[in-house]
Amino acid sequence: MKEEPRTKPIISDAGESWTAFGNQPQLCFEALLCKDQRGYLGEFIQGLIHNINGPLQNMSMLAELTMAGQQRANDFAMTHLAADKDEWKFLHEKQNRRLRQISDQIGAFVEMLRDIICVLELERTEGGLDLNQLTSRLIQVLRADLFFKHQVATELRLASDLPLVGVPAGVLVLSMVHLFRNAMIAMRDSKEKRLIVETCWREPQVWFVFRDSGCGFTPAQADRFFEPYYSGWGIDQNKPETRSKHLGMGLFTVRTALLPYGATVSIARQADETAAFLKLPVFRHDS
Repeated sequence: MKEEPRTKPIISDAGESWTAFGNQPQLCFEALLCKDQRGYLGEFIQGLIHNINGPLQNMSMLAELTMAGQQRANDFAMTHLAADKDEWKFLHEKQNRRLRQISDQIGAFVEMLRDIICVLELERTEGGLDLNQLTSRLIQVLRADLFFKHQVATELRLASDLPLVGVPAGVLVLSMVHLFRNAMIAMRDSKEKRLIVETCWREPQVWFVFRDSGCGFTPAQADRFFEPYYSGWGIDQNKPETRSKHLGMGLFTVRTALLPYGATVSIARQADETAAFLKLPVFRHDS
């Protein structure tokens, strides 16, 4: 079968825009509107993160200075108090514990922001991309999902000495997030909730793999996953708000975004796991 040229647009012009998506204009509009709303929200959040980071760094330094000052106060008191040293020591240790807790919480917040800022900076990177660095940072950012953070056992299997990949970070982040969301939905009602994230080098490609212990899928569904508007999750009529979350554009978007870079996405059922594969080309300096 002759392969379609990669330069051919999905929507060629106004006259073909709806028919290219199966003649379903309302669903296409809803999908575009949903992504547009998320785009605006993403721009706002990026600015918010950078605005928060400065004051938070100052708070972290102030907490450290306060702890140091508390220690100097304790040293002075223990030297000059003639009585009640035991009571002072008790109060000092109690106050120190509180200060350490404040400092630890601020430190955790600072680290979360660092992960987010690192991912945003990687998205602007030109040239080859370190897949392991992006994966490690993004997984930390995704822990903002409370279900993932508290209920899913996660294992990272990142191969060493991977070559740089030739796909922009923005495209990879989009692809990884879609695969991550699918895995989280699939595991909602699973007895065992396990996510394995792998990277490996299988010449001539670098592989990124998500393996989840979720509900899986049927062979009939597998044939349709990459069609626009097809969602294997269905719609709960009692929760109409979920419609916007399952428009069936996720895997179609991933495949289409990866195509210009010679990368591919596929889904397979292996034993009791669902595996999602991103197969990525190696970065070439002359490309």
